[in-house]
Amino acid sequence: MKRIILVLFILINTSAYFFPQEEYKSKVIWSSDLKMTRCFIENKGQFPDIEGEKVLYAYLADKEKYFLTSKGLIIRLDTFIIKKSPLRMFTNLFKSEYEREEEERENVQIVYKYIKAEWNRINTNELKIIATEKEEEYFTFVDSKEECYGYKKIVYQNVYPNVDVEYIIPKEYTIGVKYNIIVHPNANIEDIALIYSGDVSNIKTDNYGAIVLENSIHPLTDKMIKSYALNNPNEVINSSFIVNNNEIKFYVERPNEL
Repeated sequence: MKRIILVLFILINTSAYFFPQEEYKSKVIWSSDLKMTRCFIENKGQFPDIEGEKVLYAYLADKEKYFLTSKGLIIRLDTFIIKKSPLRMFTNLFKSEYEREEEERENVQIVYKYIKAEWNRINTNELKIIATEKEEEYFTFVDSKEECYGYKKIVYQNVYPNVDVEYIIPKEYTIGVKYNIIVHPNANIEDIALIYSGDVSNIKTDNYGAIVLENSIHPLTDKMIKSYALNNPNEVINSSFIVNNNEIKFYVERPNEL
């Protein structure tokens, strides 16, 4: 069996939604804007646990946030609620535009929703998480005075026997996270299973074979770009998603013959 790679891409559809600015009070060294820095930042205490899961790395994109844990990926979707009452709406009629804007700011509640994309029955005893492609700049945060470096790629080795997963900041896209599943010889593709949980109301495939995650804020799209032999990227292999409720598995044509 050859080594093959399944290339996938999580895309956030944000075109019709507003998101509040990031709340982290951060000082960035060698960079003018934390959100413009496209890398996974190592966690040295500045990022809190999310629903009991320790955050190892975080990618603080402009309109979405990605957190890597020992189980996989957590995506945070941000939205806001403006608290209004009939009395406030009436009194606003007699206020200046500036006063109305100030009151709206005071009555905005930021809401965070989380979607987890975790590897089912992960090989915890053999799992190794390795950060690669280190950035030159580092970051300091109020909650952690240590130098926190960023990385372009985080590799999860032995997620399953002879199966690795790479999380990558894609160069060809300005949004989203790409993840590669690398299947080595003697691996069992049927072992690979991704479980979606959290703020997910429905999981379906679209006309192009991509996974669409419906939730309370806006849809997420999980695209399988292509699958190919690792030593020959031109050898494209037919592959697709298999959806079973909230579990995603992967079909690869004739895996034993590769």
